[in-house]
Amino acid sequence: MELQQEVSQDFARCKMLVTLLRDYGIKHVVLSAGSRNLNLVRLFEANRCFRTYSVIDERSAGFYALGIALKLRKPVAICCTSGTAASNYLSPVTEAFYQQVPLVVITADRYPCLLGQNEDQTIPQVNMFEKVCKRSVTLPVNSGHLGDWEARRLICDALLEMSHHGKGPVHINVPIASIEREKPNPEVLKLDRYFRKIERITLSDSKEIWDSKVKRLSGMKRIMILYGQDHPLAQEEQESVEAFARKFHCVIITDHLSNFRCDRSVLSLSVLRGMDQDTFDRDLAPDVVITVGGRRMLNDPSLPKLRAQKRAMGHWRISEDGEIRDTYRKMSRVFECSAKYFFDYFTKSDILCDNDDDYLQHWKEAEKQYVTPETDHYSQLYVVEQTVKNLPDNSCVHYGIGNTIMFANRFPANPTVEVFCNMGTNGIDGSASTFMGHAVVSNHLCFLILSDLSFFYDMNSVWSKPMRGNIRIMMCNNSGTDLLRHLASPSITHIHKAAASDWVKSLGFTYLSSANKEEFDRNLERFLSEEDTPMFFEAFTGTSR
Repeated sequence: MELQQEVSQDFARCKMLVTLLRDYGIKHVVLSAGSRNLNLVRLFEANRCFRTYSVIDERSAGFYALGIALKLRKPVAICCTSGTAASNYLSPVTEAFYQQVPLVVITADRYPCLLGQNEDQTIPQVNMFEKVCKRSVTLPVNSGHLGDWEARRLICDALLEMSHHGKGPVHINVPIASIEREKPNPEVLKLDRYFRKIERITLSDSKEIWDSKVKRLSGMKRIMILYGQDHPLAQEEQESVEAFARKFHCVIITDHLSNFRCDRSVLSLSVLRGMDQDTFDRDLAPDVVITVGGRRMLNDPSLPKLRAQKRAMGHWRISEDGEIRDTYRKMSRVFECSAKYFFDYFTKSDILCDNDDDYLQHWKEAEKQYVTPETDHYSQLYVVEQTVKNLPDNSCVHYGIGNTIMFANRFPANPTVEVFCNMGTNGIDGSASTFMGHAVVSNHLCFLILSDLSFFYDMNSVWSKPMRGNIRIMMCNNSGTDLLRHLASPSITHIHKAAASDWVKSLGFTYLSSANKEEFDRNLERFLSEEDTPMFFEAFTGTSR
């Protein structure tokens, strides 16, 4: 640790890059003269795992590396200083791109704040080879844990892309302000033992590679499947997940957006909201989290818990896109395949699992302990709770973001109800419009539960649209943004006294409203009924009325 403190952050990032190049099997490096790339050159020269070649002219150096890569059929790195030196790589990089030859193009750069300030050897190098590279990244200049996490992720992403769906060059641009002009001692020039590299496992990989991952997982004790937003699974897909979870003794962490339930699943919001980090680390923190599906809900408490956990954790992402999505900043592998393929392969493997259900039982006990108590006073929480618990069989529900979706996830729901929410961007706009589009092509009762600003923002959603009898909209009128009321800013909370009644009545809705618990309970029964009329239920739960 003391040795790392003797050099600059820029040198430490260069060491990270060179260490990861070694770990990904890059052995041949063609170096061109300069000063901005001195940190990188010294690291390459000082470590025998690399064979270095010195070629002064960058254009020739790039083609020289191309020849090595063509002969060895392995990736080769090239490294130069900043400015027009980097520009001279364009011809060989273009040739490598069209020949589909893997090159790692490493360009030293000045800090981005110096661009356009008449600084020497400072030109726009970010994405300068974008049209002829499979991936182009620039390492961050911010310090600390987030900077290191981002740098590692970008380097791994670029190096993986060299052979992802075809081969070709990638560009890693390295901003460097601090050059170690005095040669560091030999100990400092040694590469780090390792940085955890990210692997991509694809359908074209060998059985030996896949089986090695099965064997690795079979030795883990705490395996968590974290299920993101998804459509309800077909029966064979559901059975595939459950069979995998039984074999490897997994717990499946869900919310309502997962549209997934089984005897090994846990609705996690109340558990994680009520538990401190130390208790989570001791009882519930996983050895590996396997993520499938899309986004989790807004303010999902699993995110900070998993990021902060002290227990060593791996993150396996299962997705057909194969992209690096390092949500928990602990990614170790991405499996480029369907979830069903992954679960079926692991389940059908002859490799036995050395595990039991102890981890699942810890979660089940926590689920019982941290249950959300029923609400006995009239509020948005009460309104959402009573509606969620009583939604009729085989209906669908759309939630607005913010308090609505978070409150809904505190309570168990009817497993036959399909759940939707515009979680792709977490914006308040469009929830009602999306719902109206869904309802017009559905033969089931369709419910929308949202707050006032979400609806008023999207009032056009119900204008000039078909008013079908299966439409049910419940708006919690909080007289402002209740989720952000603690910020005490008039422009943010947007306190108001508006009501939706006249507008929705004019459009043909049957209008219901409540200002207390008795009125709500009485109208909820009708709202949930199969009466063939579009209904709008305005529950006044704010403090301004």
